[in-house]
Amino acid sequence: MSLDIWTQCAEHEVEAFHSTVFRSVVPGAGNTTRKYVDSDSEHDALEAELDGHKPPYPRGAHHVLIASAFRYPPLKWGSRFGTINENSLFYGALEERTSMAERAYYQLRFVSASAGLLENSCTLNIFTVAARAPNTINLASLPFKNFAKEFLAPDSYSHSQPLGAAMRRTNIPLFRYPSVRLDGGTNVGIFQMSAIMSHRPMTETYYTLLVKNDEAILQPLGSRGNTESFPRRAFEVDGIFPVAG
Repeated sequence: MSLDIWTQCAEHEVEAFHSTVFRSVVPGAGNTTRKYVDSDSEHDALEAELDGHKPPYPRGAHHVLIASAFRYPPLKWGSRFGTINENSLFYGALEERTSMAERAYYQLRFVSASAGLLENSCTLNIFTVAARAPNTINLASLPFKNFAKEFLAPDSYSHSQPLGAAMRRTNIPLFRYPSVRLDGGTNVGIFQMSAIMSHRPMTETYYTLLVKNDEAILQPLGSRGNTESFPRRAFEVDGIFPVAG
């Protein structure tokens, strides 16, 4: 049996990290339920009832946009560095455009998987936080970069999830890795909310994200931000849109 990546990289070094991290979220869950009631007071009561059936927020004084990342279990197949049996992570990026690319990929994936759906639009909030930790891992550096093809596979989590479990097990609070969706971009994964110094988002920028004609287009809502576009083909591998699981 071959050794796992973490074992083969036993001689790795840890690095101090202190930087701004971008994260994209689709807001408006409350707006979705508002149409089912007649008044704001009824809506507040409905939201409170629904919230009581959700997992509790992790302990801490962080804003809901930050704490929510750690609240819910991963999706059916987990995430790149988290299995379905582990607490969820705060995924972000060192660059705003990298954060955009990640969300564009998932919206294109949603439309592709929805029979008869040709286009879709939503509001996107890209917010920033300050993150800091003394003992982090840079997966873009040696010896990990020797195994990048495995843990960055666009269509598989089979190598990345055991690597994530090993980092979590050894109390690594934060790690960074090359973006799978945008060449030259850097993503950040945060296991521990204590690595996020900002208790509230430092900045928030809103966009309309439109998926149409096999392209994801982000248009700023307001004076901040730039229009960006990501064609479906930018995410394809050998002509196939990859879906990891």
